[in-house]
Amino acid sequence: MGRFIFVLPLLLFGVAMAQEPTTDPSSWFGSTAALAAVIASVVQVLKNLVPQIKGVVTLLVSGIVGIALALVGNGLGLLPGSLGEVLIFGVTAAAVASGLKGTLNSFAAKVGNGGPPTPPSSGTLPG
Repeated sequence: MGRFIFVLPLLLFGVAMAQEPTTDPSSWFGSTAALAAVIASVVQVLKNLVPQIKGVVTLLVSGIVGIALALVGNGLGLLPGSLGEVLIFGVTAAAVASGLKGTLNSFAAKVGNGGPPTPPSSGTLPG
């Protein structure tokens, strides 16, 4: 179920962009949102391979992947710009990917728990 919740927004993003499915990496560098989807996917695969990637480490891995992909895209001529512009593009895409991942985790937690928490039935507040 968790994988479905992760993949569904990526599929919906592709439909929303009205693009045909492509394996052309040049489309990854058309916008920060497109690269963010790739970053989120790569980070999820890494998390499945390395279970120690949790919490703040996920943010760091996302940033590293974003910068690395942006530099590779620049090196291949798919992402034009100065080094500073390329780094900012990669970091921004990583930030968007991290926000997407956090949103999906929050949604998954609510769905997995049957919805938002309910107040205590005793009528008193805890604490």
